[in-house]
Amino acid sequence: MSGYTSGRFSSDHRTARNLPERVPTPSDLRLQSRLEWEIVEEIWDQTFSFPSLELARVLSPKCPKPGVEAAGKLVPLSQHDCMVDGRLFKEALDDVVARLEVFTPQTAGVDKSTVYRGLTEFLAECVETCHDALDKRHGFPPRRERWYRELEFTVGNSVEPPHKLTLHVEVGKEWRNMVLQAATRARRLFSASPMQTFALVLAFNRESNTLRLLVFHPGGLTASEEYDITGHDGLKEITRLFLTLVSWRTAREAGAITCCSGDTYLLPAGQEGTGYVSAVVEGTLYRPHCIRGRRTFVSRLRLPANVPQVVPEPRYPSHSRSQVGLSNVAWGYSSNN
Repeated sequence: MSGYTSGRFSSDHRTARNLPERVPTPSDLRLQSRLEWEIVEEIWDQTFSFPSLELARVLSPKCPKPGVEAAGKLVPLSQHDCMVDGRLFKEALDDVVARLEVFTPQTAGVDKSTVYRGLTEFLAECVETCHDALDKRHGFPPRRERWYRELEFTVGNSVEPPHKLTLHVEVGKEWRNMVLQAATRARRLFSASPMQTFALVLAFNRESNTLRLLVFHPGGLTASEEYDITGHDGLKEITRLFLTLVSWRTAREAGAITCCSGDTYLLPAGQEGTGYVSAVVEGTLYRPHCIRGRRTFVSRLRLPANVPQVVPEPRYPSHSRSQVGLSNVAWGYSSNN
């Protein structure tokens, strides 16, 4: 999936939304060409592909193995117990595969909207069957507590508000074009929800009837291998990924940094950092448009008037504020911190 160098974006999203086609102007073509080059520069040499089991482990709810000390250091994946490796998860996966019908490809000559509708119905049935399998077993969060309890699929050009849980699907004939289009969507998702550490997009190749889960993050792109969903083997691998997603309970498992809701920050307060104070976002001073890197953005926050004054410790003079108790502060965030 590396080495993307040239080409034009797919226009499948226009057909999916039944929007009228229009002849692109020279300025449109320059804009598309520049955007495509920016995406290529960002991710073309930073793309990785893994089998579904390995990617599922990365996305799975997990905890450090007994005896592993997690505080203050990075614990490798091998030192975690992942839900996807547990007996109950494997039983649920077998249950889903036994009940779910493989994808029926559309006949030649069918319009694109029919292809999209059939794919959306298949994906929705796959997710619902995963929920049903988890409902039957103890040890998983009840459906009302699952993060993707009402997951929707959209094939279109809009970015839904951050509170609406949707999974976007790119459909086309060439992986290169689909990946580039999915990457532009991921950039917009990060812009709409800056506290998100990764963005998920599905890509479906309607020529080979194969599906891939794309995970965009500050390091680039990590994708699953492509799986043929018209066969049971490929269906099981894709189902493993969906079952992993619907097992999420918290915003943190879904990739969100929970110190900010988009309009409110929880800032540390107190000498030991054990308390916090709520600050309201008044405006955005800087917001980058990118996938890779720190994705630092800066917001203007308003603190409540009764914030207690905190005296910095002498050994941290560079962290002191010249005016303690200001009602307005500028706050920066980096996803790598």
